[in-house]
Amino acid sequence: MVDLARSGHRVNAGRATHAVVTGLAAVLGLQGLTPQVILFLVVSTGSLLVFRRPLLARLRKGQPAQHEELTGEVAVPMGEIGVEAIGQAELRGTVWSARNVGPRPLLAGERCLVKRVDGLTIYLRPEE
Repeated sequence: MVDLARSGHRVNAGRATHAVVTGLAAVLGLQGLTPQVILFLVVSTGSLLVFRRPLLARLRKGQPAQHEELTGEVAVPMGEIGVEAIGQAELRGTVWSARNVGPRPLLAGERCLVKRVDGLTIYLRPEE
């Protein structure tokens, strides 16, 4: 069952789809537990395949990209990281792979700014 919230109205797409299909099954004379179970499985799988991607896109619209909110945060290298080298840094209590994009090596414990995030790697510059 899929619930959509749009303009203050709740549309229960799952129930509506199953109600229409159940009505069609009754008109076609499909009665009994086995045909209903098969019909339920077919409609549920079809609904999942057809509606999942568009619904996820609609629900995620307006949300920041993954880790975008970390840009501008302060991270601390766990060891020295040379220019354009990769090391490890702590950010919000978690150890990340970190690339130094600054003009000089980063020292262990030095405060650095996160300039961008790519997957599980943060790109750091020294805080000035």
